[in-house]
Amino acid sequence: IVERIVQSHRATEHAISVVNGKDAAMLEASIVGGDGWFSGGCNLLPHDCVRLLALVRTGRFDAARELFMRLYPIFAMQSQKGTIRVVQTGLDILGRSVGELRRPLRFLEADDRAALERALAELRKTDAPLAKSA
Repeated sequence: IVERIVQSHRATEHAISVVNGKDAAMLEASIVGGDGWFSGGCNLLPHDCVRLLALVRTGRFDAARELFMRLYPIFAMQSQKGTIRVVQTGLDILGRSVGELRRPLRFLEADDRAALERALAELRKTDAPLAKSA
């Protein structure tokens, strides 16, 4: 992702916008010149994702890195298990279910659901906005 962003900007002299859609690569993509971020995880963690983007855009990279590291276990799970499955299972865990997933997708299996519950609980222990909205 990082390489493609850099190559695109170099090839076009920054004449085109390049956006990133992988939450687990958000921080590095933004730092190397990604012009935007479309996030699946923002459906589960909207306040945290908006805060993360604001920190990056204002150059507060230490604070952005700290928040990103707290969010990373969920972002990594999205990469491994599928964003839609993780987000919809997470919404269900938080009591904000949006119903069954479209076929052929399914909610996370019990062990992955438990790992997601632990990751969300860990976020609630911090000052992350999720703690205030859940």
